[in-house]
Amino acid sequence: MTYLVAVLPIVLLVLLGAWSGRMNNACTFKPLRQRFWPQAENPGLALQLAASPDDVTRFLGDPNSGEGEDNRHTAIRFQSFDSVFIPL
Repeated sequence: MTYLVAVLPIVLLVLLGAWSGRMNNACTFKPLRQRFWPQAENPGLALQLAASPDDVTRFLGDPNSGEGEDNRHTAIRFQSFDSVFIPL
């Protein structure tokens, strides 16, 4: 039983590392022609801190463009994957 208590945190760290690696692979944003710096470095974090819908359009691109539409689908996927970390 004491081994379980000692091993459980390590197993959780490995699982969280694997999940974050999956997030990085599955949630890659397409670069825009006109990037909004410094938020362009990490669009996923920038979306969580966006103050208005105009900020979201600046980060992801025009929703009518191909890049903007793809980035919006990626953002939805990113938010659903990120929900695992909210309870932690």
